[in-house]
Amino acid sequence: MSDAALFVLGGVEVELHARLRWTQSYTPIGGSTVQRLSDGAGHKQSRWRRTATVLTCEGWIPPGLGSLDYAGALEMRCVSPRAIAGPGTSFTLPAARRSDSGYEPFGFARLGDEWLPTAVMMTGDQANLDPVTGADSYRVLWYPQLMVLTDGPEEDTDGGAATYRWRLAAEEA
Repeated sequence: MSDAALFVLGGVEVELHARLRWTQSYTPIGGSTVQRLSDGAGHKQSRWRRTATVLTCEGWIPPGLGSLDYAGALEMRCVSPRAIAGPGTSFTLPAARRSDSGYEPFGFARLGDEWLPTAVMMTGDQANLDPVTGADSYRVLWYPQLMVLTDGPEEDTDGGAATYRWRLAAEEA
């Protein structure tokens, strides 16, 4: 997608002029610890995994998210894709992904040093990429759609530059 990717939080679409420049990061969070055995070997114990995300934007107007109720979980339609890669053409994607027009999963096949677009057929959460003769690796990308907890955006105004900046940190519920 381009910089005009559509970001939606709690059903509110953030206008293009509020997000002319943007970045989005994803960080895994989880209930896990590393336990050391008597010989010093590490063993990771995990109970759960979720995703934290931060969206940082700059534009000519504020984001307009003030009417949302941040007391509970909100649906976030993310603007930055995630990816899975491997030698095969079949991948299991998370169910928590966008399916609105323009945000369907898309794929690439690596042929030498080039990544060529290839069609993706979805069956439930299974993404099947069209094989490309001579390809040695495949990659499928999707846009997350998460139920998140957030306190709302931090907002900053630069009056001299007539610019609004905002940052939204959220964690998957």
